[in-house]
Amino acid sequence: VGTPVPSVRKSRGRYGTVVTVRMGDKKALERIAMALSFGETLILQDLGEELDSALDAVLRRAVLKRGRSDVVIFRGKEVEYNRSFRLYLQTRLQNPHYRPEVAAQVTMVNFAVTEACLHQQLLSLVIFQERPELAAQSDELFDEQLQAKVRLKEVEDQILEAISSAEGDLLAN
Repeated sequence: VGTPVPSVRKSRGRYGTVVTVRMGDKKALERIAMALSFGETLILQDLGEELDSALDAVLRRAVLKRGRSDVVIFRGKEVEYNRSFRLYLQTRLQNPHYRPEVAAQVTMVNFAVTEACLHQQLLSLVIFQERPELAAQSDELFDEQLQAKVRLKEVEDQILEAISSAEGDLLAN
């Protein structure tokens, strides 16, 4: 039916050994502990919106000194921590919403590009190169549109103020 995709892949890269692990794999947490100890670059794939609580200490970078070595409390055990360790989290979700404390601990990068967005960007670049006067006119129209929206909002606020402060018959005002 299809070739099976391994749940753990290793390769050598710019940052040393790069290990790719699917979060749903039953040995994923063991693999994370090994990457922590050996200072490998770890890519966790297929994350959902809820992260395993075992990752909290790693995300917080809660590194403790034990003698000459650094350790992290991972899954209730002290695991040796190598400063070369790097962690990358990858999800297939279009617009993931993580807990605020998780979002504050990581840097999120959205690599999703929609066809409509890409089309608009390319069209803008072509117009700028081929017809710069048209691009300038488009910028002016965009500024005018923004100013019109601001003016509309001001007028709506004035009308609402007039209605709320009106006494007696509203139609007479």
